[in-house]
Amino acid sequence: MTRVLLLSVVCLAWGLVAGVEAARGDDAPPFQITTRRDSDRVTVKIEEDRAIFDIRSPFGISNATIERTAAHWPQRVTLRLHLKGLEHFQITGGDLKVAGSAPRQPKPTPSDEKESDAADNKRPLEATIRMFDASGKPASKVPLESGCFEVDLPVRLIETNPKTLRLEWVDFYRN
Repeated sequence: MTRVLLLSVVCLAWGLVAGVEAARGDDAPPFQITTRRDSDRVTVKIEEDRAIFDIRSPFGISNATIERTAAHWPQRVTLRLHLKGLEHFQITGGDLKVAGSAPRQPKPTPSDEKESDAADNKRPLEATIRMFDASGKPASKVPLESGCFEVDLPVRLIETNPKTLRLEWVDFYRN
């Protein structure tokens, strides 16, 4: 039986991590990625304990499957969805299903909120969505013109170490 975990989605303003690049070139890529549409693009940047998946979907409604070829997922997994809006997204891994969306206007965030809260074991079922404009600065409204939504996957999902993650997304500003 599949369990559905609804996310407490918080929009935050944090600095964008350095640009996205292809998987490290020193050995075989640790992931095999399949997209629904030929126009969809998913690239990966590997950092010490983090994988960042950069997703571009011109049509705005699609899905992708990411299969790990390594023994384990990195400790942290981040998705960057280059869409104008995020009406719905869903991540399925093993028996866990996580779903959420980004509001058209971000909600205020308590001043004591920290970026690491999304990966904190005390709150493993929560995810954080951050919105950025084209220059990597925090965005305050949608539609995003050339920015992205950044989602940190919940720790519990990664700790279960599923072989594959299935991602689905819907942009409410479709082309």
